[in-house]
Amino acid sequence: MTSTWWLVAAVVAEAIGLGALRASRGLRRPLATVLAFAGIEGSVVLVGRAIAGGVSLAVGYAVWTGAGIAFAALGGILVFGDRLTRRQGIGLGLVLIGVAFLNAGGGNA
Repeated sequence: MTSTWWLVAAVVAEAIGLGALRASRGLRRPLATVLAFAGIEGSVVLVGRAIAGGVSLAVGYAVWTGAGIAFAALGGILVFGDRLTRRQGIGLGLVLIGVAFLNAGGGNA
C-alpha cells in the first residue's frame, strides 16, 4: 500500500470514528463507543504509516485533519441531519479547497 493510500485510509477511519463518537451519545452506548475509539485510534496509526511511508508531516497532517473535518461534517449532515449555516458551508468549502490545493501541490504524497 502506498503512503497516499495509508493517508486515505486514515481519513476514512477518522470519519468513521467521529461518526461513531456522535452515535455514542456521550460515550453512553457501548458498541458505538468502542467503534469511536477504534476508528480514532486506527486513524492515528494509519496517518503514522503514511508519514513513515514518505508523506510529509505538514501535508499529511493538514490533509488528514482537513479531510477528516469535511467528512465528519458531511456525515453529520447526511446521517444525523445536522444543518450548516451559510457561513459554515462556505468555511467547509474552503477547507475542501485547501485540501485539494495541498494534494495538487506535488511533493511527497
